[in-house]
Amino acid sequence: MEAIRLIRQCAKYVAEKPHVFREHAGEDLINVSEDDRIWVKGWFPILFELSCIISRCKLDVRTRALTVMFEIMKNYGESFTQNWWIELFNVVFRIFDNMKLPDTQVEKIEWMTTTCNHALYAIVDVFTQYYDFIPESVV
Repeated sequence: MEAIRLIRQCAKYVAEKPHVFREHAGEDLINVSEDDRIWVKGWFPILFELSCIISRCKLDVRTRALTVMFEIMKNYGESFTQNWWIELFNVVFRIFDNMKLPDTQVEKIEWMTTTCNHALYAIVDVFTQYYDFIPESVV
């Protein structure tokens, strides 16, 4: 849970100091636009790691990670470009990948009634809030 709290703090840092990511690119980002550097070095690693936690951890931890992921989207989504939204939903939709579902029927039922349900409600909430910003290809 401490790691998730730190990830949330990282998101706040990215939102408050995007210039750090624009200006300080490594050699691997020479051909990436300054604005896209914020996504590549800031938002993407945060959201991707939360999706990994959601896919791998026990119920209490994945629920917390899911909540934080969607809080980040709701709180900072207004600064996301349309391309970022496309990549963001690719990360979010990984949560629903059938290959990652638990093996036993009991675990699948638990996952469907908890994590899946929570994620679907949260996605609808984000769609509602940012409908005008989200590209048609995602909708």
